[in-house]
Amino acid sequence: MKIERLKYSTRKNSKTLRLFDIAELSVYDGPGVRSVVYFQGCPLQCDWCHSPQSQSLLSPLMFSPQLCMLCGRCVEVCENSVHSIVNGEHLLDRNRCTQCGDCIRACPSSWEGVRGSALHLPTVITHVDEVYEQVKPYLELTKESGGVTLSGGEPMMQLDGALELLKRCKEDGFHTALETSGVMPIEKYRLLLSWVDLWLWGMRITTGELPPSKIEIIDRNLTFMVHHKAQILPRIPMIPGVMNSSDVLEPMIELLSKHDLKKVELNPWNRNYDVNYINSGMALRKQPPSEDEIIRASETIQKRFIQLKFTIDGNNV
Repeated sequence: MKIERLKYSTRKNSKTLRLFDIAELSVYDGPGVRSVVYFQGCPLQCDWCHSPQSQSLLSPLMFSPQLCMLCGRCVEVCENSVHSIVNGEHLLDRNRCTQCGDCIRACPSSWEGVRGSALHLPTVITHVDEVYEQVKPYLELTKESGGVTLSGGEPMMQLDGALELLKRCKEDGFHTALETSGVMPIEKYRLLLSWVDLWLWGMRITTGELPPSKIEIIDRNLTFMVHHKAQILPRIPMIPGVMNSSDVLEPMIELLSKHDLKKVELNPWNRNYDVNYINSGMALRKQPPSEDEIIRASETIQKRFIQLKFTIDGNNV
């Protein structure tokens, strides 16, 4: 779905949001068919993140070389010499980019605001009411079995906008879900508690790559959420070489068991993991695993949870 850029607000004081995508009919981000709103910005920088362009507050210019016609029109219109064509190759110097969008408008293989163009600026600044009007028809269509999911990035980094969007959805009777890293200040969870039907709790923090204080924050937040009877579904990414190692897997299981969270969702390795790194000009922080490594990691993780009689939720395994 193309996100409408900031134009107007039909409601007085409607909050603004920074988004990088909207998926109107997703079956991977909560129960049923979901409208997923992807928030820009994340407090973590996981080495295996498959949306690295979402981590900063503003996404870099994305470029899909396979769609480039080498026509040179972007070179002609760019006043900052971001683009150059050398020996039949389109090169970009993103450090010079001011995100004016002139290159996108000049490119015959690009459409402003449309993901999948040769050139694309994902981050869109828009109003909550504009976003809601865009997703509402899909929410009405899937109301009996689906709902809306706030994802990212980390939606809680834009707390005011996330809260307004959740309230509007709940007031109209739509099921709400929010995906979180679990490391945000506890007061943010407190403010959103009554407006979120299901918390999709990403367990990527337990990779051991962050300081113990982050684990303590997750533990404290889970204690608070469980005490207030929040519906929590831990989501565990099957990262070969990380999540299947015993020094990561066992502490994670211990944490989940401590809070009596015996239902989990195991998310498969994203085989297109490296595409957004290439298209955004960002260096890979983890080399893609082999097919054999993916299979063995998946088997190890599933077997351990089955042995401990966890319920594996969803159809993503």
